Amino acid sequence: MTLDEVAATDPEALSLWTRDPEARPGGGTSLTDLCATVRPWLDQMAASSADRVVALAAPPVLRGVIVSALDLPPIAGFRLDIHPLAPIHLVHDGQRWTWRPGNPD
Repeated sequence: MTLDEVAATDPEALSLWTRDPEARPGGGTSLTDLCATVRPWLDQMAASSADRVVALAAPPVLRGVIVSALDLPPIAGFRLDIHPLAPIHLVHDGQRWTWRPGNPD
């Protein structure tokens, strides 16, 4: 379901989904599920020999990536206001991810 469909059919579920990282309105994906899904990809990117990887993703996915990369609790994702096409620059130093706000070098 789209966000507008959830809002029209079940506004309480939408409200819960924006406050509870375990909520799955309309049978969708919770923020906790999303974080668990992107974690293996982050691990794969960390082990990669690529100097730079560009990935295009929707804002909710980017929230999950940042939460997972920085080992934040999933509820922190609700505090990240990510706009469509916003660049997110993550760097892995061989041990951990860091987030660099702004444009990449």
